[in-house]
Amino acid sequence: MWSRFFLFMVGVGVLVNVTYIATSLAQTGNVPHLLGVVFALAVMFASAFIFSKVIANSLISDISEIIEYIHKVEFGENMGPINVTRKDELGTLQKVVGKLANKDKAVQEANEDPLTGLANRRFLMQRMEGLTKSQAQYAAFFIDLDGFKPINDKFGHDVGDEALQVVSDRLSACVREEDVLCRLGGDEFVIVLVNLENREVAEQRANKVLELVGQPIWISGNRVRLGASIGIAFAPEDGDDAEAVLNAADESMYAAKQGGKNQFRFYS
Repeated sequence: MWSRFFLFMVGVGVLVNVTYIATSLAQTGNVPHLLGVVFALAVMFASAFIFSKVIANSLISDISEIIEYIHKVEFGENMGPINVTRKDELGTLQKVVGKLANKDKAVQEANEDPLTGLANRRFLMQRMEGLTKSQAQYAAFFIDLDGFKPINDKFGHDVGDEALQVVSDRLSACVREEDVLCRLGGDEFVIVLVNLENREVAEQRANKVLELVGQPIWISGNRVRLGASIGIAFAPEDGDDAEAVLNAADESMYAAKQGGKNQFRFYS
């Protein structure tokens, strides 16, 4: 507020002095006196320039702080409240950014699996329901890990958790930006492939999942190996809503397990 008042007063001073110079020059022609006025005007301009630089540097510093805060929140850092240092419009922006970041964090926690950072069941169902309403075609892969329980029993839950995190990273290589990768809980995952071209593409993706999950995992000097049983269902062919499609994929997954594990089965 004070910075704007100062600049306003400088502007008024400049206007008054310019008017005075023009009037004096026209009436008296007193050049020495006018030179003094010009000097005073130059000092005023210099002061205004220096003050403007100070204001600009302050603005740049505060704006840079806001940008850095946004970037840290975007990359998942746990940020506290933003430091509100101003009482002007930029201070209002600082408050708004802080509130949005906290809201975004709450939404993220509500839709994210805490162990793997993947989407959780809540987010999955919302996404599938949205796809169903828009009449989009998609395939749901219901994935259950084979051989996970013996790892937990032999090496403990810490090793089991690390194995789940490794599997999550590998499954991430099987999806595109528009797809959904979700951990339902335990050793169950779901992949939703949006606008899948045909059944052959689904087979290719399923084989890629089997290949990546089946690679050995080294954790704390322990070599473990997992497999995956995959059930695949298509929307809208295998269900008219999200729950029906997911249940169809789940049923197909059990058929894959009963058929010998580490394979995939289509619902239809």
